[in-house]
Amino acid sequence: MSDIFESIIEQDWSELAQDDGTVIDEYSSYFARIHPRPDDNQSDVLESEVDSISFSPEVSAAKGISVDVEPFDVLEDETYLGGIVDVYVRGEPLFSGEIETITTNKREDDFYTIDAEPPGKKLREETINETT
Repeated sequence: MSDIFESIIEQDWSELAQDDGTVIDEYSSYFARIHPRPDDNQSDVLESEVDSISFSPEVSAAKGISVDVEPFDVLEDETYLGGIVDVYVRGEPLFSGEIETITTNKREDDFYTIDAEPPGKKLREETINETT
């Protein structure tokens, strides 16, 4: 049994398994729309590709999301803090929630991280899933 396992590991990768850059574009096309706060009528809705995403796909839970978006300069002020981020995969909606934090990076070309909470987090004006 171990001989079979070792022979599988030693094989070269199939050409089908090697990503030439088109697999991500075709099968995992995430993008985000970033809306300013509702009281800000002068700022634009931003559209960005998503570099990475972290969320928990639980049922009946108010879980947040963390997405890395393009480093727009306008994200460095408070215009979009408290706004809404909509995340889509292959054009279908995946998540929508209120922007809690926007984390910038020191390197200019690094993506910025947006952490957002879904509206379900504030059911009946009470905060749920809080850790003290």
